Amino acid sequence: MKHSVDTHFFKGELELPEGSQVDTLLPNYQKTTLAGEDVGKRLNEPTGGPALSDFLTDKERILIILNDGQRPTPSKMVLEQIMPRLYTKETKIIIACGTHREPNMAEKRKILGDYLDDFCDELHYNRSKEDDFNPYGETSRGTRVRFNKLLNWADGIIPVGSVEPHYFAGLTGGRKSFLPGVAAYSTIEANHSLATKDGSATFALEGNPVHEDMMEAVSLLDLDRIFSIQTVVDSGSNPCFMSCGDLISSFDEAGKRAMQIYGVTIPFKYDLVIAGVSAPLNKTLYQSQKGLENASLARRTGGRIVLSSLCTEGVGDDVFVELLKEGKTPKGALELIENEFKLGYQKAAKIARHALEGELFLHSGIQEGVVKSIFATPVFDLAQCTRGLEGPQRVLIIPNAPMTVPLLA
Repeated sequence: MKHSVDTHFFKGELELPEGSQVDTLLPNYQKTTLAGEDVGKRLNEPTGGPALSDFLTDKERILIILNDGQRPTPSKMVLEQIMPRLYTKETKIIIACGTHREPNMAEKRKILGDYLDDFCDELHYNRSKEDDFNPYGETSRGTRVRFNKLLNWADGIIPVGSVEPHYFAGLTGGRKSFLPGVAAYSTIEANHSLATKDGSATFALEGNPVHEDMMEAVSLLDLDRIFSIQTVVDSGSNPCFMSCGDLISSFDEAGKRAMQIYGVTIPFKYDLVIAGVSAPLNKTLYQSQKGLENASLARRTGGRIVLSSLCTEGVGDDVFVELLKEGKTPKGALELIENEFKLGYQKAAKIARHALEGELFLHSGIQEGVVKSIFATPVFDLAQCTRGLEGPQRVLIIPNAPMTVPLLA
């Protein structure tokens, strides 16, 4: 039997044994999205704390924190609504790069729109290894918290985020504008080392050591100086939900909606999961790996995952690849991680565990040798995805795996 497949990068006919079952998993996207005027109205309807107009009353220096080009956050739309309210304020913008590279010019234009020209002298980037950072204390898990010095400059801080599934922090958004967004490298590394611990998983918040450490870190800030704007987006990166106000309640509300939209029930686990990755996460293998995490939730033990992503910029930060190469086997890699942690090893640990649980195939622009070094089989067409499979198969196609979380019924 044949079945049509379309995962952005992977398109064609999939040849399967007769009697196979093929399902497609999509998020529960809403039919309506928010227009600019809807976003503007929501700014006066906070989930907690004052409305934006009241928040700004006694503020003179405003720092806006925006996500980088590797998130689908509708930053430009939000800026169009908040900037007219800031014309009497001294305003700066920082891109919350965390440890990511700085956005290129096309990404900057997408993030800021015409405001890129207005803020050419007041646009900053978090350079986690270079910038000056101020200490704020230490969490109970031992993370020494250091945030970008610009936080001290501002008497009002407006983080603009989007809440999506995250494979070890549970969800993006909210507290992640600060950690990792505008934190020092050492702070990020200490926090992310917790990703190898039990409880760090997609949608997990309570009992998740990474999330709880992040929340403890941001609690060291003066939260009254923060007006948070959190969005949830559809497949076109258009906002379909927005919450704002204090950092905690705005994240909680957006998180609830994100789980409703991105979490999708499956009746059983599958023999073969074909997982696509779309923009902006399809630029590097480092980011595309998030699709692998969600696909693994739907694969039976011993089953096969095919991850399909363009990876136009290659591997990205290759620390995790080098660790997997050094380990030589999944078990060897996990043993190395037990002895030492570096930022990026959390990704290596997840990949190694998935390789132990079943087969990994990768359809991408990555060199074959690199693909094999991370315990995956390179594939170039759909025929290779089913090679070696015998008898009727249960197959799941997830066109946009990073934004789709399979939940077993």
